[in-house]
Amino acid sequence: MNRILSAARFHLIAPWLLLLPWGIMASSLAINIFIWGVADIAGQTNGQGSTGGVASLYGTLCIVYMQAVPGRLPFAMGLSLIRRTFYLGTSLFAALQSLAYGVVLYALLLVERGTGGWGVGLRFFRGFWVVDNPFLQVLIYAVPILVLAFLGVTVGVVYKRLDRWVSTP
Repeated sequence: MNRILSAARFHLIAPWLLLLPWGIMASSLAINIFIWGVADIAGQTNGQGSTGGVASLYGTLCIVYMQAVPGRLPFAMGLSLIRRTFYLGTSLFAALQSLAYGVVLYALLLVERGTGGWGVGLRFFRGFWVVDNPFLQVLIYAVPILVLAFLGVTVGVVYKRLDRWVSTP
């Protein structure tokens, strides 16, 4: 178990990869607030309009996990980690990260509700399903993150295998 925790901590080598999705989503939020404020979209949609800007977080996380295997696995194996331990550590890290991101997204949803849609009637963090149960809402945010993380790891594994197969003389 200690090796799996070490493999999970291994993903903290590049902390900017944890901040990159939030930076992209924050820029998407700022652009949406500006557009909604200038164009008065909330008034045109009777307060029912929403945006899919939070998908930028999901997409960026998927790309980060696509790069996790080809970028970090060779270095991890050089540090005597086996593939199984790396995969289990990556899975643990993805599960904890998705849960933490789900909690933060729920907190941002509460801030959005409290500010009246960031002052312009914008529903940025309101996804397709919004429920009154906080635990279920965190899961609604976290499960797609976890699924996309595993999808990214799978694509990274396939890329790594095909890259090895194609580059062999």
